[in-house]
Amino acid sequence: MSFTVRELTPADFDRVAALGRKIYPHGTPWAPEQLSSHLRIFPEGQFVVIENETGDLVGYAATLVVFWDDYDVDADWRDFTNHGMFTNHDPGRGRTLYAADIMIDPDHQGKGAGKRLYAARQELLRRMGLLRIRAGARLQGYHR
Repeated sequence: MSFTVRELTPADFDRVAALGRKIYPHGTPWAPEQLSSHLRIFPEGQFVVIENETGDLVGYAATLVVFWDDYDVDADWRDFTNHGMFTNHDPGRGRTLYAADIMIDPDHQGKGAGKRLYAARQELLRRMGLLRIRAGARLQGYHR
């Protein structure tokens, strides 16, 4: 099975939301307004994974750049993402790539799609000359 990683486009929004509902059936998927904001603010930091044979979208990763000193060590996802809108993206001062989300379709986990997303993030980190990646994530079933 082979995969292609590329930047998110508006045509992907419904498929990203469907993936979110599949992985987190009791959670709230990314809203079109949030995904539009991500693209407007930092398009090169929003990635999808496409399964080459089928064309299916099987993964998504969302990132933004933050200035570490602006956040308390106990800051949560909402703080780091400005409630999922990424309007606090700060490439001028920021040295931290904040990995706001990553999702891989359960049917494709363990097949290399996630590794491709992480590699894309690492390449972005190097290309931008950033110091670190800090990750935030939802835990499947955490609400229980």
